[in-house]
Amino acid sequence: MGPAEIPAKRRYTILDTQRWAIHLGLKFKSPPAHPFNRLKALRVTSALDNDGLRESLAVRLLDAAWSGGRDITSDAVICEIADSIGLNGQELLGKAQTVEIKERLRLQTECAIQARVFGVPTFAVDDEIFWGNDRVPLLSAYLQGKLPTDKAKVEEILSRPRAADRSRK
Repeated sequence: MGPAEIPAKRRYTILDTQRWAIHLGLKFKSPPAHPFNRLKALRVTSALDNDGLRESLAVRLLDAAWSGGRDITSDAVICEIADSIGLNGQELLGKAQTVEIKERLRLQTECAIQARVFGVPTFAVDDEIFWGNDRVPLLSAYLQGKLPTDKAKVEEILSRPRAADRSRK
């Protein structure tokens, strides 16, 4: 289950997101429903071949949902946002329903999992993963060469036996 499907985590996620928005000076309304099905928005952004346009659309969609309180599961909202940055929203929605784009998103998801991505936001640099917006200072330190890690120690710790595992039924 995702965090928003667990009542205590859902409450915390909304509160924490609001705190971060205030901290960063951003507007915060949140989507009209949460959790929401993000599949259509993911497919629409995946339908773009240009990295810059894909990023621009993704940022606009996220901003519309979290700052604007808009429903990015709606075709009309997706079209309006895509059109506002010079894209053809109807064309993208159509393309997003094709087998090709569905497969592209599936492969993108597989690649992310293989890269050890397990949540958002994730920053992947070299062979390092930084997960969570609160990790940006650590990412910055790493990029400046100020965050050496002892990979051998990490592997030694991970090789130790597991003392507890929960059933995944």
